[in-house]
Amino acid sequence: MSENHFKEGLTLIANFRKFWPQQKLYIYNLGLRKESLEKLKGMCMLELRSFPFGDYPHYVKSLMEYRWKPILIAEMLNEFGAVWYMDTSVRWKKDKRDVVYNELKCRKNGKWRL
Repeated sequence: MSENHFKEGLTLIANFRKFWPQQKLYIYNLGLRKESLEKLKGMCMLELRSFPFGDYPHYVKSLMEYRWKPILIAEMLNEFGAVWYMDTSVRWKKDKRDVVYNELKCRKNGKWRL
């Protein structure tokens, strides 16, 4: 989460908590101010991580080019095997994850794999 999307991110967190209050969220710090970091640190079931910009070429730090995004997703996939990535603008209206999971199971023997 970057500072320019912080308020939007707080709304996403609140929206997410309505559906999954016990699900842990992983938020990557992409340039948050100290005050914003402190606010996030006080939230339950939320792990705040710093994106390792220093491990990558300097151009990855240019947030508007989004080169950091596939790296972030790959890191999470390496750790967990599966991930739901959400930009701060995402809003859930209903829990429809079963639709996605059923589609993946349906295609398990076809083009897609689970």
